[in-house]
Amino acid sequence: MSLLKDHITIYDIARRAGVSIATVSRVLTGKENVKEETRKKVQQVIDECNYEPNLIARALCNRISNTIGMLVEELSNPFFVTICNEAEVYCTNIGYTLLFGIINSWLGNETELLHIIEKRQVDGFIFLGGKANQINPKKSFLDEIRKVSKRLPIVFINSKLDFANCYTVRTDERQAFAKIVNYVISCKHKKIGLITGERGFVITDEKIEVFKEVLARHKMPVNEEWIVSGQYLIDSGASSMQQLLDLKDRPTAVMCTNDTLALGAIKQTFLAGLTVPDDVSVTGFDDIFISKHFIPGITTVKQDYHQLAELAVKKILSHVSGEHCPKETTLDAELMIRDSCKTL
Repeated sequence: MSLLKDHITIYDIARRAGVSIATVSRVLTGKENVKEETRKKVQQVIDECNYEPNLIARALCNRISNTIGMLVEELSNPFFVTICNEAEVYCTNIGYTLLFGIINSWLGNETELLHIIEKRQVDGFIFLGGKANQINPKKSFLDEIRKVSKRLPIVFINSKLDFANCYTVRTDERQAFAKIVNYVISCKHKKIGLITGERGFVITDEKIEVFKEVLARHKMPVNEEWIVSGQYLIDSGASSMQQLLDLKDRPTAVMCTNDTLALGAIKQTFLAGLTVPDDVSVTGFDDIFISKHFIPGITTVKQDYHQLAELAVKKILSHVSGEHCPKETTLDAELMIRDSCKTL
């Protein structure tokens, strides 16, 4: 006689498989301390009975909700979109749910979102962009993060705050940007410009520092007139590029601190009646999905989106389960050489 899956309990699975309830629980949660033969036997019974664990009951018992809050800056940046997608796919595969809160940079609503989502009994938070990436965040924001981190784990992607239960997953952006600056120099460019997003943020100021350091290492002068800052938007990349093109003495290569800016810079170069890379070379950073399909293909630096997202989720899971978890994990990036930068 078959049982309806809604009426099957973990006790039924244990009885049919001839094992303890604890063993069934370990199989369901993927714990390693179960013999492979026993695991297969239990899994076979689970499959035959179409058993689905009562997630709500399990959450109440273990004081976990199988839900993670993710605060992300406005989704106009393809980098953020891709990270969110990767995190969502990974969470779905392990039976978790992501609860998104979209940060509005004009409203500065991170603290409000933090409390709204925390009320949903999430197991932890992931931060992507926003005030956490500022060089000098406001004290009120830091105080709120400190308070919440005493109750829940918080993981920052490509940013860092040193509070209790705060973790970081990041790309080594200093090393990665140095890599692409060195590449442009190896292409015999001596007049190199830089287009950046808003200053006062780690992702911007760090790259400006690296740019100047690498040029100094090669005994190349830094022309401040060739460093233009704006917003991380295509239109800003275009207007910044036009500013450089209007100069009497303009750079032969223009580096952008992300691919969105590079898209705008290339577009504006063509609108000005010039070509990339014949008249000016352009590089980006991040390797967003369109970069390899754009014409010309953008020479850029590839961040490992999948690893950044998966490791962020795993750090929360490790914290919740009481397992050891390193406070910071750093990933390497890969130089992607395409058609937008040529050798002189």
